[in-house]
Amino acid sequence: APAARPPRPSGPPPYPAQSARLGQEGLVRIGACVLPDGRLTDVHLATSSGHALLDEAARRHVARPGVRLAPGTRDGVAVRMCTVIPVRFTIADD
Repeated sequence: APAARPPRPSGPPPYPAQSARLGQEGLVRIGACVLPDGRLTDVHLATSSGHALLDEAARRHVARPGVRLAPGTRDGVAVRMCTVIPVRFTIADD
């Protein structure tokens, strides 16, 4: 059976204040592997938003200490699985 994909981290990351002031928005794709015990490893920037502050905020959000995700599974057994996690930064119109 094909491996089931691990879930995405919940909640949006903190918006960098300087990026908000500059009107920076974008989509960052963060690559990561979820180990069988739920810990993340190999967290890296897969695709840039074009804004270094947003890219780093997204990477820190996904790699923050203590984050555990449900691992991928194959035939009901937890397995290491690599994935790409999209993180979108959009300035809300208040």
